[in-house]
Amino acid sequence: MVAATRLDRNSEWQRDGIDRVIFLANGRQLLVDEKKREATDKKTGKPYLDVLLEEWSVFHGEGSHRNKIGWSLDRKKRCDFIAYSIPLAERCYMLPFELLRLAFETRRSDWAREYGFRHSQNQGYVTRNIPVPWKEVQIAILREMNRRFASPSGLELPTPFMVKDQLTFRWGTE
Repeated sequence: MVAATRLDRNSEWQRDGIDRVIFLANGRQLLVDEKKREATDKKTGKPYLDVLLEEWSVFHGEGSHRNKIGWSLDRKKRCDFIAYSIPLAERCYMLPFELLRLAFETRRSDWAREYGFRHSQNQGYVTRNIPVPWKEVQIAILREMNRRFASPSGLELPTPFMVKDQLTFRWGTE
């Protein structure tokens, strides 16, 4: 990293889920959304070590048309990573957003059944989250990185064809 810029003002960047831009020495930039889990378990007094995945950022009840999608499922987010920090545990997970989103979409109902919901009361609205243990999130992201192909003999690519000067594959039955 050669520089990092924090984006605090109300802007398109913020609306797209970007809190920080990290500039790398090779010229690349990483777009990061920052989340912080500061709560502690009331029974043990220890910090939660789960990842609180936001299902609804504004929750008016099951099936309400006024519910607003949470950051964990938002397909319009433009960030590359979620920096998910747990300061009291001295941890920060750098989560690849698109893989996390796909993992949550795939496992959402199972995780809701297994771990339940946590509702957070804010000024004038409620958010609904699912607390998923870090290990489960990690495994789910790894599974999203692995795809199987239908062919038992391995990867079979469709026949390529040229469009101008670019090699193209036609997937599916178009």
